[in-house]
Amino acid sequence: MQLLVNRRENLSRVAKCEKELNTLFEIHNSPWRIVNATVFIIDSEYLHNEVVAKTQCLLRENSVAGALEEFTEAGSCLTDGRTKEAVVNAHKSVESVMKTILETQEHLTFGRFRDWEQRCAHP
Repeated sequence: MQLLVNRRENLSRVAKCEKELNTLFEIHNSPWRIVNATVFIIDSEYLHNEVVAKTQCLLRENSVAGALEEFTEAGSCLTDGRTKEAVVNAHKSVESVMKTILETQEHLTFGRFRDWEQRCAHP
């Protein structure tokens, strides 16, 4: 029992330390972050690989062409500095995905989502 308590205390201390370090990184405009004892840099390449590419893969894998098109357009708008249009297109993309999910007879299961995520991990 004592091991569980110590483990929780250690996890709590680690989480607190990570939060404090991330706050300092933000204050000093540093792109570095720590999550679950992993240090990484948040830059455009990281965002592209971890967010954009995986999202595009998930949309493509699930045949949600309209949402993929809207997501891609949102990215183009953002790149061009048209942030308002980017937000509108991103919202449309999310809305399209939600409609598809709600209209689908099969319910998505965590296992299926995990399979898609693993296939898209390295596009």
